Amino acid sequence: IYYSGAFKGSLYLDTYETVSGEEIYVESYGDVDGVVIKYNKDLLVEWVTVIGGPGTDHFYKSDLTADGGLLLAGDSDTGSFKIAGSLTQSGISIKTSPQWDNAGTWRGIAFKVNDDGEAVWGKELGYTSDEGMYTVTAFTNNSFAICGLETSDIVQSSFIRVNEDILMEEIVALES
Repeated sequence: IYYSGAFKGSLYLDTYETVSGEEIYVESYGDVDGVVIKYNKDLLVEWVTVIGGPGTDHFYKSDLTADGGLLLAGDSDTGSFKIAGSLTQSGISIKTSPQWDNAGTWRGIAFKVNDDGEAVWGKELGYTSDEGMYTVTAFTNNSFAICGLETSDIVQSSFIRVNEDILMEEIVALES
C-alpha cells in the first residue's frame, strides 16, 4: 500500500508504527514537499521518501510499474530538486533544474521510485506558463503517460507519452 501526497514541516513515526521497529523522522526540504510512504499489509510503515526542493511541491497521482516501482505526477513552484545519491537506486545524485525560463508559477513534475523507496529518476516538465501533471498511468512496456493542464494565453490539456529509456517521446497539446 502506498500513500503519495505532500507534507510540511516534519513527520515522525514511532517504533510501533514501523516494520523495522525503529523510529522514522523526516523533514521537508522546502515549504511543502512531496512524500511517498509504503505500508505493509498490517499497515506498518516500511519506508518514507521525501522529494522536494526549496519551494512548494505536490504529488497528485501515482501508479505502480511492472517492475514494482511507483510513478508520481505533480507540480512544483520551482522545478528544482536535489536527491542525494544515498537515496537513489543508482547511487548517483539526481538534480533537476527548470528547463526553460518559465513565465508562470507552477511546473509539472514526474518522479519514479523503486520498491525500496529509492529515487530512480526525476523530471521537471515546465515549458510555457503554469503547468501541473495531475494523473499518470503505467504500461507494461516500460512506458507511461502523464496528463496535466497548461495555462497560458489559452488553457489546454497536455498528454505526455514517455518511455523510460529516452524519458520523453511525444507531447500532445489539446486545446480547450
